[in-house]
Amino acid sequence: LSTASRAQARFLEALDMIREGRIAEGEARLRQALALLPAHHEARLALARLLIQQGRLEHSREILRDGLRLAPRHLPYARLLARILVETGASDQALMVLEDVRLAGADDPEYLAFLAQLYQRGGRHEQAVATYTQALSLAPQTGRWWLGLGISYEALGQAAPALQAYRRARLNGALDDALRQFVERRILALRAAPPAGDR
Repeated sequence: LSTASRAQARFLEALDMIREGRIAEGEARLRQALALLPAHHEARLALARLLIQQGRLEHSREILRDGLRLAPRHLPYARLLARILVETGASDQALMVLEDVRLAGADDPEYLAFLAQLYQRGGRHEQAVATYTQALSLAPQTGRWWLGLGISYEALGQAAPALQAYRRARLNGALDDALRQFVERRILALRAAPPAGDR
């Protein structure tokens, strides 16, 4: 068997073991697959997710960083690593990881919305608006992204597009009760506010 075939066999064995609850053996097989073929993306992602489930975030980060060194534009590595970094309070690092794969993610609305969320969290609202807009051009039915767009427009003092975005968020739905109530409050507040020139 070729090296690639042997690595794939180890990967498939690992999945069976994990399904059967043989976690330690499954992890060992995934590591064997990566030792044979470091560029086996599915095995690397499976190992990273398994480590996350076990709370071994530092190990998972290293597995994903190694993957990005081998494949700098592999979007799933960057997205998962960024989520770990956000979970551990390292949003600035997460943003750098996502920005490094910006070209690879140009047509991926989930990636773009995640990037926009981090821009927003860092107070970079102009970039958040641009990136949410790009994500919504690819997936216009996602209410929570319209909500994010509205928040950043409002932070920039642009009440009219903020109101429009909140209305789209309400129209598109799929928001939980707390977010729906937030949207309704912002719509009422913006409708009640005087035009900017009258303040």
